[in-house]
Amino acid sequence: MKKKVLASLMAVAMVLTLAACGFEGLDASGGNTSNDDTTQESTTGVASRFPDESDITDICYIALHDGLYKDYSSQWVRISGMVTEKTDSNITFKQNLVGNKLTNAVSIKIDNFNGFDDVKQDDWVTIVGVVGLKLLGLLSISDATIENVGMESKELYEELKTTFEGQGGEESDDDTAGTAEESQETPQDETTESPIATISAKAFYEEYNDNSLAADKKYKGELVVITGKVGSVNKDILGKTYLTIDADEYGIRSIQCYFKNEDDLLTLKKGDYVEVQGTVGSVVITAPIIEKCNVK
Repeated sequence: MKKKVLASLMAVAMVLTLAACGFEGLDASGGNTSNDDTTQESTTGVASRFPDESDITDICYIALHDGLYKDYSSQWVRISGMVTEKTDSNITFKQNLVGNKLTNAVSIKIDNFNGFDDVKQDDWVTIVGVVGLKLLGLLSISDATIENVGMESKELYEELKTTFEGQGGEESDDDTAGTAEESQETPQDETTESPIATISAKAFYEEYNDNSLAADKKYKGELVVITGKVGSVNKDILGKTYLTIDADEYGIRSIQCYFKNEDDLLTLKKGDYVEVQGTVGSVVITAPIIEKCNVK
């Protein structure tokens, strides 16, 4: 069932991406009218549109999915990741994406099939492709070419992820970085930051429901305190611990908060009043995920 839902979303996203990008280079009969002498044909007959190196941005796919896709729309990027799913012409990255694990993914449409047959699930790969649309958590990459398969791709993924974390992304697990001189400097501790707002789950939800664009600009990436009654305490399919805070009296609407330390939740039960501090992440359906949470 999950694969069917994901496949449907992938198909819709790719159709919308093609509609947005247009069909340059095709005549009325669907033939390629390009006169670019640099255009090469792949072994399968698919025209290679590989760009100049200066036109490619190396970027962590987690950062791209988290929101940078807006800045890089229709641009060429190089990303690396572990293949979580493979179909006849697509591969999917899902690792370390926060939020709805059913729909959150980076779907990559392969255009140049050189080496594609050798790619298997759980392989590390590097691809170059064009950033498309994001629909219900599914970000599409089109016109993709596989550059590398193997440990070099994993190393590039780690390098790009570390860069992303250093720019304010997810907290790095690398405790060995930095020299002795650097270690004398006191890094900014996110727990000492002051939240920009203390707001009820109901009011927070309603701001996003009224105008998600304005709310995202106000809150995304910021530290907030969400107050309200516990709706549930659970783990998602990847084993990540979260609680929901009811945003209405019936528990139909809620804010989902992810915790790094499940011990914070051991004494909580449905109906308890809580104040949860965390960082506002990406919107899923109508409300954002709250990340890196702790109970105040």
